[in-house]
Amino acid sequence: MDFHGIDLNLLVAFDALMRERNVTRGADGLRPPPRARDLAEPIANALREIESTLVRVPEFVPDAASLTFNLGLSDYPVFVLLPSLMESLARKVLGVPVNVRAFGGRDKAVDLLMRA
Repeated sequence: MDFHGIDLNLLVAFDALMRERNVTRGADGLRPPPRARDLAEPIANALREIESTLVRVPEFVPDAASLTFNLGLSDYPVFVLLPSLMESLARKVLGVPVNVRAFGGRDKAVDLLMRA
């Protein structure tokens, strides 16, 4: 395709400008010319179509997923929350490993997060 020197990346900037109607605080009073207003909706629609074509988020299928849950919990949630969580997981997703690391105190929690 020949777009006669049109940089398609600029269409994304154009779309953002037309949606926001704000380049800087000093330019708030500026209005787009009629041609820009005419192009705004078709360009926005085209960009959404391109995005939906190129950026596909795969459907999550729990039974086919290869997952491992890593949880860091203090003693209280281990005894109070973990049993019902494990029961719920067993009903919805078969065979998903759950690694639980117990910790005591804020510093240990921060250590776990930093190593994740």
